[in-house]
Amino acid sequence: MTWHDKKRNKEHYSWYFHSKSLEQLGLFQQCFYRGKTKVLTKDIFDLLTPRALAVWFMDDGSNTQNSYTISTHCFSNEEQKSIISFFKKKYDINAKMVKDRSKFKIALGRNEYQKLSAIIGPYIIPSMNYKIASPRNDFVRT
Repeated sequence: MTWHDKKRNKEHYSWYFHSKSLEQLGLFQQCFYRGKTKVLTKDIFDLLTPRALAVWFMDDGSNTQNSYTISTHCFSNEEQKSIISFFKKKYDINAKMVKDRSKFKIALGRNEYQKLSAIIGPYIIPSMNYKIASPRNDFVRT
């Protein structure tokens, strides 16, 4: 899929694929969903190593050039507060909830995103480096 970003006068490309469902992966579905609703279990924080945070950020993170955001819209406000608490306790990162249209997501300000970059940077794959680059290197016009 291709779409034109008028603000940056740039073409963007999206690739989609579907993988085969495996019964063994159903265990993960059971961990993260109650019915059709994604949930955040308390023990998930034990699994959020720097590498796991990097994977999460590569998937759901954004670099606004002034802050980082993580798309946590699917989680309840209480679950998002748990994420904020986790960042503070585990990594001394101050995060906050910010309104994004009708829901909320997690945001980290300029000083905090430098801390997160230092933690997840070694695990960011080269094609996703633009998500932590400062300034963002995907805004450069050619």
